[in-house]
Amino acid sequence: MNIKELKKEFNNICKAEKRKCCKFKLAGMILSLIGLIAVIATLYVNFTTDLLVYPAQLVLLGVGAAIALAGIVFDVMGEAAFKKDFEQYLAEKQQ
Repeated sequence: MNIKELKKEFNNICKAEKRKCCKFKLAGMILSLIGLIAVIATLYVNFTTDLLVYPAQLVLLGVGAAIALAGIVFDVMGEAAFKKDFEQYLAEKQQ
């Protein structure tokens, strides 16, 4: 088996066992989407109506960006955990 197939197999094992790396990746994806939706909703409300004043726009855009940034951090943590676990998996597979 090559590395690509082993990664795919290990990814399926991680999903089945609900390991930490998959949980972090999922949380990161969800947080990033929530942040994106918050920013898009703020921009949509701003362009269609004059309901939001300038400071409120900045706060809502900042909150959306912060949530998206937290999602990116969780995703990176999940990738790092996946890499660490995959290296252990390879070591066990070679023995």
